[in-house]
Amino acid sequence: MTTDQVIVALCNLFLLFVIWQFYKDLLTPVKELNKVRWITGIFWYFGTLFLSELLHSPVVNIIASVVLLSVMTIPYHGTVLKKILIAIMVEALNAACDCVSYYVFSLFSDSGDIYAVSFVGTVILAYIAEIVVRQFFKHDRETKIEWKGVITLLIIPVSELVMMYAIIRSGAGGLCIAVAIICGLVACFSAFYMYDVIVADQISKLHEQTLKKQIDSYKRELDQIEKTERRIEGIRHDLRHHIIEIRSLLNTGNESALSDYIDKLEADMADDRKIVHSGRYEVDSLINYMINEAQSTLKETDIRISLPQDINVELYQLNVILGNLLENAIEAARLSDEQYMGVVIEVHRGILYIEVSNSYSGVINESKGIYKSSKSYKSSHGLGLQNVERMVREMKGDIEIKYSENMFYVNVMIYL
Repeated sequence: MTTDQVIVALCNLFLLFVIWQFYKDLLTPVKELNKVRWITGIFWYFGTLFLSELLHSPVVNIIASVVLLSVMTIPYHGTVLKKILIAIMVEALNAACDCVSYYVFSLFSDSGDIYAVSFVGTVILAYIAEIVVRQFFKHDRETKIEWKGVITLLIIPVSELVMMYAIIRSGAGGLCIAVAIICGLVACFSAFYMYDVIVADQISKLHEQTLKKQIDSYKRELDQIEKTERRIEGIRHDLRHHIIEIRSLLNTGNESALSDYIDKLEADMADDRKIVHSGRYEVDSLINYMINEAQSTLKETDIRISLPQDINVELYQLNVILGNLLENAIEAARLSDEQYMGVVIEVHRGILYIEVSNSYSGVINESKGIYKSSKSYKSSHGLGLQNVERMVREMKGDIEIKYSENMFYVNVMIYL
């Protein structure tokens, strides 16, 4: 096995990783078919290596590659037509990268056979293309890279290409070039892999924080239900005494005293701590938990919430939005002199409106469009509103953030 064949075999392995990344960006994997994904990937890997050695017709190789790429889409959701079109698109991008890489390296290389070296450039350019595709077509925006991060990531493959050019121009031997290329590719893809791992870890931590907040709200809600149940049981136990007292007031004709007594009885039975009764327990418990905290710690609150039971919205995303907005508002209002928070949540003509306003200390910590909170734990500064903005974008909604001398406003519209 020659040095060039080793380089091509290793590059084909890295290209398989790039193709998987493309499919993860454009299609949704079927979790139950993960083994099939590996089988079809291995089939593509050895199939393309075998066909490239056996067939020397570019047209036949492209057709065979499209067929193999289409087979690789089996463990993904989507129509057959969509999968075939994506397979053709991926092959077209790879072919374009192959042509560009071959042309560029042919300009700077004195050697006649540069296919193996240019294939390295093809893989690197294909990964650059995948990063760009991820920015525009990623179905899961949680793992979408910010453009600043994209530019930072692109420095790595560009540096690899420059290093390859320098090695080729230095006239180094084939083994030296092969070792340098392999080490460069490993470093390049290790950086990409570590980035994906870090992003996945951050998403996992975000989910854990949201889940913890949800569990706390459930616990608070259950405690309140238990207290209400005990009050009702007490009223049932004393029901005979209440009936006697009411009958006595009724017989004496003391309507004013009778009305006061019934009002006290009604107030004792009511769950005055429960603000929202939409029937969506996940949302109700979180809102009630946060509103109760606001009413117990702030001087003034203005709460107007009207949520229908059949609201068609993803509960996890809605809880992230409401939880972060209310938590930030309470924290900022607590540090102000006015200690005011207002909340309006309603559905009108198929649009969910969320308006959260709060007083604040008069100091806005804003950096490059990121508003930093007043929380004592600095590691979470700015993450709340960033998570809200990300969720609103994911739900195809709109968000507006504005502030005056002592008031901060966040308005969200989500189209149902």
